[in-house]
Amino acid sequence: MRKDVISRVCHALVCLCLVALCSLLFLPSALAQDTAGWKNFFAVCWQDSPTVHIKYAKQMGYDYIGLNGAAIPSDLSWITARAGLKYYLVSPHNNKQNVFKGYKQVIYVDKTNYTQAEKDFYNSYLAWKSTDQFPNNLATGWFDSSTGFYGMWDFQQQRVIDHVVDNILITARSFENKSIGFTFGGVMFDVPRLWGDFHRITGGYTDLIQWTGKNSSLLHSGVSHQYATYPEGLVAFFKTLKTKMKQEFPNAKWIIEPAKLYNVDWPHADGWIEEVKLRADKNELTPDFLSQEHWGTQFVDDSNNFNSGMNIAKDMVGSTHPLDYNDSDSGNRTVAAKAAINGAWYNWFGRMGVLPVTKYADGDSIANVAPRLKLIRVLPNWDNLSNVPLLSRSWDGKIYKSTRSYADPNVIYSRHWKTGKLFAVFNTHSGVVKLNAGETIASIKRINEYFEEATDGSSDLAISGSEIRLKSTVNIPNYTRNGVASGVKGVGYIITLGGGDRTAPAAPTGLRVMQ
Repeated sequence: MRKDVISRVCHALVCLCLVALCSLLFLPSALAQDTAGWKNFFAVCWQDSPTVHIKYAKQMGYDYIGLNGAAIPSDLSWITARAGLKYYLVSPHNNKQNVFKGYKQVIYVDKTNYTQAEKDFYNSYLAWKSTDQFPNNLATGWFDSSTGFYGMWDFQQQRVIDHVVDNILITARSFENKSIGFTFGGVMFDVPRLWGDFHRITGGYTDLIQWTGKNSSLLHSGVSHQYATYPEGLVAFFKTLKTKMKQEFPNAKWIIEPAKLYNVDWPHADGWIEEVKLRADKNELTPDFLSQEHWGTQFVDDSNNFNSGMNIAKDMVGSTHPLDYNDSDSGNRTVAAKAAINGAWYNWFGRMGVLPVTKYADGDSIANVAPRLKLIRVLPNWDNLSNVPLLSRSWDGKIYKSTRSYADPNVIYSRHWKTGKLFAVFNTHSGVVKLNAGETIASIKRINEYFEEATDGSSDLAISGSEIRLKSTVNIPNYTRNGVASGVKGVGYIITLGGGDRTAPAAPTGLRVMQ
């Protein structure tokens, strides 16, 4: 009798274990999607108002937004639409309110009325390059004007590291509202360099060697260095931040945007991998995600990214370049397609980049970004988050296809990873949208400047069987510059579908691809 009972108990336990295992292997789509959703971010900081950014991010299926160093909690606390979003702190070491203790992050060489308290703060915490009179003694970071530069923290001092890290975490907490799900997602760094982000006032990158004769800030009265070189101090900063951040926020991510992930092309390497790959602590310096700022597809094509001995896979990389607005066979469509077929990502970071309406769109609005550029940036992400198998994606150098998305010179379309609605942009009248088997059309809406459903657009499109075309009578707008057309904007629609399989597959497809 006892053996029989034991046998039944063991059998029941085995069954429970099998059920648990199956539940892990075949996660519901919402759970499976959420595990990768942090790689899908809208981190333009802020070219529009926070309200606009949050509205646009939610419409396009982004669950993560970026907050820059000038942001303060009152900028967002009144915006109820932020509920459910998570936020990254972008370049959090430049936070004005907490890290800089209310002092300006930018220091002006021609300003003569700094208070003694300001001078004491800057002189104590920032790196020196000489014994010249303040502020000419300070090592200069990025210049935001001809006379204004970002001060560089003297990370060779442990107390400076502790000050910056502790106040970054204070900043992270300050924005949180857990009752509505608005919570901290992690930190993002724009082009981190182990030799430091130093610049000459006359323009161009430099390093401390040019000023002090060694890769170290100037040691001066009142401070002591615990790290012999600036790179070692910066390494200590990143490691300390990562450790303390993950102790308090276990799911928080450390994301960087180097110019290239692996780079030996420029005298001062703007990559990351080649800088740390030979270090004994390389695993501690491996970010959760790396995004390429520079134009091109090296982020997935360069094998050095994946054979360096660091644990970096293709689903851990992406592009956030702001450098091109073309949708050509070698333009944005290529970047999106290469990302998609490799399970990589395509996001917005920092700025929207070069648009034909203005040379640089740093002060521009998402409203002025072409519909085709809005849609092409989410195409690989939506396929990733919808668990489209990599084997179901193809790119021939001109046309990208998957079971949920499509892009060629004439048309771009993809099914929203959350709603299943079909977002489409016609670049020419030759574009054809094809429905999947069993799909029907419930409604067609023209989009507004934030890719939201606006007016009825059913009269714009001709439908024949499973094919949808733009009628020749519908105008396709162009960018114009000085009265001359300089690029197609495209005309966009949101099509609510009925029938067919409009939801993401339930089983994860193993997008992680090692080289």
